[in-house]
Formats: sequence, structure tokens, C-alpha cells
Amino acid sequence: MTFPLPEGAGLSVAIARMLTPRGEELEGRGLSPDLVVDLTAADLDSGVDSQLARGRDEVVRRTARQAVLLGR
Repeated sequence: MTFPLPEGAGLSVAIARMLTPRGEELEGRGLSPDLVVDLTAADLDSGVDSQLARGRDEVVRRTARQAVLLGR
């Protein structure tokens, strides 16, 4: 749903019911991360996104592991 704003702008609002694969609602409770990576003040000051970097590393690790298991 998009609401028109002045000067040709608009505000888009997504309306969805988010469920886990088990059918549990996420509204009001959110998700718990699989990996917890602290974001330090030093990271913020230096422009380093340690959470994104760790997530990328984990995707690469899991993808490589899956490829080995599948013989690719």
C-alpha cells in the first residue's frame, strides 16, 4: 500500500503476517539470531560492519560444507 506524499514522494507500507516454518507467528517476538556478533563502538567508528562480515563468512562456510556433502 502506498500513500502519496508531496513533491511526487510516497510512503510504502508492507502488510504481512510473518510465520516460522512451523507456523509460529513472529509478531511481537521477532527472531533469535543463529550467530551473535557484537557490534563494538570501535567497529562503528572505523566503519567496519563486523556483523555483516561474520554473516558473509558463515554463508561461505555453510555453502562450501554443503558442496562437499553433495560431492560438488
